[in-house]
Amino acid sequence: MQLPASRKEARAAGLTKYRPVKPCKRGHVGAVFDIKRGCLKCHGVQADKIHVARKLAGAWHETLTEGIKAARARPDFVKRVRVDYIEPTKLALLVGHVLTKPRRDDKAPSVLTVSQELGRLLEIPDAAEAQTAGAAVIGIAESVGFAAPLGTLGRVADRMPASLVTLSDEAEAQRPAIEADVAAADIPEAMPSLTPPALEHVEISRNWDDIEAPPRPESEAPILAAVGPIQSTAWRVNQFMLDTLGELAKVQSLDMDENAHAAGIGALEQSRKLAEAPRFWYPCRLDWRGRIYQTGGKLQYTSGCDAARALLEFADGSPLTPDGFGWLSVYVATCYGLKGSYKDRRTWAAAHTPDILGAAADPLGSTFWRAAKQPYRFLAACEAWRHAAAGAPVHLPTAADATASMLQHYSGLTGDTLLGVKVNLLAEGYHPEFAPEDTDAPRDFYAEASTAGLTRDEMKAGAWIFYGQTAGTLAVKLGTAEARRLMRSSDQFRTLAAQVGKRRAAALLEATDRFTRHAREAGHDEAKRIRDAWAVAAPAAMDKYKRLRAHARQEAREGRPLEWRLPDGFRVRQANRMKDSTEVTLWLGGHAGPWSLRHRVQTLTEAIDARGQADGYPPNFVHSHDAALLREMVRIGAAHGIARWGVAHDSVAVHANDGGAMREYAAAAVRWLYGEKGGVAASIYTFC
Repeated sequence: MQLPASRKEARAAGLTKYRPVKPCKRGHVGAVFDIKRGCLKCHGVQADKIHVARKLAGAWHETLTEGIKAARARPDFVKRVRVDYIEPTKLALLVGHVLTKPRRDDKAPSVLTVSQELGRLLEIPDAAEAQTAGAAVIGIAESVGFAAPLGTLGRVADRMPASLVTLSDEAEAQRPAIEADVAAADIPEAMPSLTPPALEHVEISRNWDDIEAPPRPESEAPILAAVGPIQSTAWRVNQFMLDTLGELAKVQSLDMDENAHAAGIGALEQSRKLAEAPRFWYPCRLDWRGRIYQTGGKLQYTSGCDAARALLEFADGSPLTPDGFGWLSVYVATCYGLKGSYKDRRTWAAAHTPDILGAAADPLGSTFWRAAKQPYRFLAACEAWRHAAAGAPVHLPTAADATASMLQHYSGLTGDTLLGVKVNLLAEGYHPEFAPEDTDAPRDFYAEASTAGLTRDEMKAGAWIFYGQTAGTLAVKLGTAEARRLMRSSDQFRTLAAQVGKRRAAALLEATDRFTRHAREAGHDEAKRIRDAWAVAAPAAMDKYKRLRAHARQEAREGRPLEWRLPDGFRVRQANRMKDSTEVTLWLGGHAGPWSLRHRVQTLTEAIDARGQADGYPPNFVHSHDAALLREMVRIGAAHGIARWGVAHDSVAVHANDGGAMREYAAAAVRWLYGEKGGVAASIYTFC
């Protein structure tokens, strides 16, 4: 399809992409433009630089780590340690890369965020201390002249958008040589296993806020029975998607979010290395709450981006049964962004068969798949549809996500059948307010609960209370737009903008405590309305949340960690500890040199952190139950013959032929977990 030549023509045609005749400001000729973001090649180049920077971080950050370890080893724990072998260019180049990395919400990161990330590269676990160390690193880069300075005004603005900080010309000139060094460096890369991994015991990672190893399960047998089928699932690279994404990456960004683009590029690089492997496997580990994670880099299912998951398929395929084709139809429509009943989604897929086959036949020329909610997984599903239509084996993992899973668990924990119906845990007939309906369309809790003038998005924003969000934080989020409008109409903004420009002036003023206070005041009333609406929409869940927090505080006051057991014997302990710290100064350029890096070495103490326990207990308690539900679902499915699994917490991917059975086993797992709780006997567990 020929793309329009202007933004105006693209909007008139209902498209988001166009190809102008003139080059962009950086001289890219014939590049594809997005109507909101501009030249996509510019976005891709920037994200590629970030990808190189992350490799660079692995090559040099151990230098600082070794310096810190040397300081710790001194008997008197000296305040200063000589670190004169850090190459300033590499240091500044990393700073410059990280400073220009956007956040997941497509906005530039704040200096605060960048400082914390740099601090984490120094293996400083506490966020506040990591930020302090990271800010010192930025200061070093400015001092040695390899990062353009923020200036006097920027020093005041901790949260100034870091996109305003760039590499100096000197550092930019040395980029090719440094990147060549990085390319030649032997940097270990996480990869899947080319042989089936052994599963002799359960690997459980430690909670980094705890000083003790996590407790072992009462019996490893049921845990191994869940991890085993996931770990023994053989995967391979989807050659169709590898070829398609490889061509796309040459001309455009893989995602408007540069983090997602960088992740996609990483997955694409890994898939090229594994393209000839007939099958590979992912070793699995559990975190201290019991959640299952694959290990193997960017190309994985559990934590993979849209491109990464699209590049993966089961090594063992099967021709689709009629029922399997129906579930493939549901998956195709879901990836495109449709909601509603399974029947409606199957009907939509059937009606768009020519478009689906056209996208698979000519992915680079088709625009149909580009409008999908999950475009790359949708395109992979289009190719699977073409194979199914020809009677060929299908290797595609078809995923299904639980709807409002956090509230589903609160319904099960409290026995609230009304909430259970609203969040698709129970069928309509389980509560007198709802008459049984002959439909499988999932209910939209957030839309139904949006009352008193509140929108669905506002209700969903308020749901973060269950993850520790305070009323003040919600108020700031809601009031930022109004505070920004008032700020831009102020005399202070106009005066500052005349000096440093509107963008920098806005960034500086938004970083002040005054702006935050105005945003909190502007969003206070709306935040209160949302919190009140939640108290009405899910009173039992709110009460349970408050009781969990109160219990955590009480246990912390008595010096006891929180411990609980899941039905399959998995044991969880949450023990967030108070931290003690000692300041260490690292010098750049020799002992007592002109540039120094100060940070505090964190030491966990025996004392329990009451606030950390209260904030973390409700979400961790729910996450542990979500993990137990997934494990039981896999155990039941594996016992009934499902051998191919891709999991991502509350999302499960199986072969389309197993789609119907998997949904039945999900409901059985809910009955196992909550069937005796408050009289709840789950009849459905709706996936979208």
